[in-house]
Amino acid sequence: MVEHIMSDEPMYEIIGAGSGMEALKILEVRDINLILLDLVMPQMDGFETLARIKEKYDIPVVFMTGDKNIETLEKAAKYGVDDYLTKPFLPLALREIVHGIAN
Repeated sequence: MVEHIMSDEPMYEIIGAGSGMEALKILEVRDINLILLDLVMPQMDGFETLARIKEKYDIPVVFMTGDKNIETLEKAAKYGVDDYLTKPFLPLALREIVHGIAN
């Protein structure tokens, strides 16, 4: 969905990962400017993935999730998430976050 929304933004290269482990492997070999991260993923959840990213990298991370629970928002802030986008979201909201953080 992100690739489709951002397809008319040629200044951004979107690299997808199917799990937190895959994302961490990509970070080892690629320079990444922004991470859009779901909370629910195979192998490890978004919080564990975020913690591992923040241990090693100084990259902005935005959670994209359907979880609108205040406890989740507070936990995300404690883990160091840079922004939070709840699903369903408007494409414009995603573009605003990307433009605001990645530029």
